[in-house]
Amino acid sequence: MVYLCSTVVNLSCIKRRLTEKDANSIQLVELHVPTLPGLPPNCHTTKNLPPHLMPTLKKAFDWSSHNFSKMLKTLKPDLFIYDTIQPWAPIIASKHDILAVVFISASATMTSYMFDRYDNPGTDFVIRYKHV
Repeated sequence: MVYLCSTVVNLSCIKRRLTEKDANSIQLVELHVPTLPGLPPNCHTTKNLPPHLMPTLKKAFDWSSHNFSKMLKTLKPDLFIYDTIQPWAPIIASKHDILAVVFISASATMTSYMFDRYDNPGTDFVIRYKHV
């Protein structure tokens, strides 16, 4: 069984696309995210989110970590695949002895850039490569 965990707004979009055959092997699981001032439930996704709301969405996700932990304890998946907006998720998975891997859908260059910014704030980013 595959458990697909996300917010209601994301799951509603996914649910419309699932076939009856898919429904036998994919279970949609809601991550309960608090509604914060200025961030209604329809904004509990990065899709089409105005940039000024990103910090509020991040805070709402951070506040959902306890709900996430309870969900993992209940479902006990063998593997947890996550994206980078919830950096606490793999830590919680580890506490439940669940293997976690990150899914990054960005290009290698962009990923390198973001990791470099994290590791070396305030420095120039330079791509170095060899001609073979």
